[in-house]
Amino acid sequence: MRRFFCSTEGSLRTSAVLLSVASALFLSGCVEENYVVSYDELDISFEGSFNKFRVLHWCLGPDGKNRRPLIVHLPNGDLSEKDFASPKRMQELGGELREYKELPGFSYIDLWYDDDVKIETSYKNGVLDYVMVSAGSGRVRITLGEVTITLPINKGGLRRKLGEPETIGIGG
Repeated sequence: MRRFFCSTEGSLRTSAVLLSVASALFLSGCVEENYVVSYDELDISFEGSFNKFRVLHWCLGPDGKNRRPLIVHLPNGDLSEKDFASPKRMQELGGELREYKELPGFSYIDLWYDDDVKIETSYKNGVLDYVMVSAGSGRVRITLGEVTITLPINKGGLRRKLGEPETIGIGG
């Protein structure tokens, strides 16, 4: 069973996810314990404070797919997996490229909306690896397959929309 976030491929992947988590915590204003609920079979997880989850981690499975296609609904148009999969497209939309010499082969693009909502895409050797959506102190509507939710969302809302999570815990 995968624990929290995405499946790991060694310490580089773990470092990349932890860097993303630290960024999301800063954006969400969380200064208390960071809680994570994970839907391992769907390759998605949510993180935030005890009962308010502001961040979605949407991961590609071992087959390079996710059973719940992701759409992020923004005021100036929707973004989908097709957009996320293209680093060039994400940069055309205004995303900023980040690369770290400590993480060879990994790159990230941060796309901000209204100085609050952040979409981070991660690529391994140019191929989409995961997407993180953070509501910051704002709100953002997302669709996962047939289910539409708005971040932030509480545990009860997650259970009603997606069922019981496989893992509930305290993150880093």
